[in-house]
Amino acid sequence: MTHKNLFKILAVAFLVQTSSTMVWAMGNLSEGYQEVTYDELVNELNTKKTSVEKKQKAPLNEIHLGVGYVHSYTQLNVNRSNTGRSQNGLQLSASMNLDSPNLYAEGVFRNFSGSTIAQEDLQILQMDGRLGYINTLTAPWKMNLFGGFSGRMIQASNTAKDYSINEFTPSFTAGIGALADIHKNIRLGMEVGGRTSILGKNTDKNSVDFALSLNTSL
Repeated sequence: MTHKNLFKILAVAFLVQTSSTMVWAMGNLSEGYQEVTYDELVNELNTKKTSVEKKQKAPLNEIHLGVGYVHSYTQLNVNRSNTGRSQNGLQLSASMNLDSPNLYAEGVFRNFSGSTIAQEDLQILQMDGRLGYINTLTAPWKMNLFGGFSGRMIQASNTAKDYSINEFTPSFTAGIGALADIHKNIRLGMEVGGRTSILGKNTDKNSVDFALSLNTSL
């Protein structure tokens, strides 16, 4: 057998082997192929798009708005004497999640009026800036802890005791609360918090507050 004939035999063997491999691969591809309709393809693309959007949704877009009732017991130093006041008020709040669903920032506005002291006219406006932590206890309940700064504008006057107060008091604030998811976008909240003045010479010394609120998510 000449070298030329040997080369021809090897070439034919290679072509036969390659052809059988290609036929086997094409057969597997045919078995794995599945026809889909246009509607099925659109639904699959929409599902993938929704999944990607959920993964890419920024936590900062999760905003919570709330309205509620708040009761406060405030200690005031009037005419060099510490006395307490109990007041009811309205609370408005707005919060948003930070880089974790467990962390949030919140702004709270409170408006108190009325006084337990005879002939006293007392008005308090309060604004809080808070950072908080929230965690699930057991469905539907969640617990939250918060701390931050509070600013109070107090206006008080009593003609019988001859005093008039108009002061702004910066304070530290902290508290604990609980939230219950009563609907997909609605939460019932309650909290107990405390506030103490940063400055020692202010009339408004400290307070203990209890609040009930209804919150919704956007």
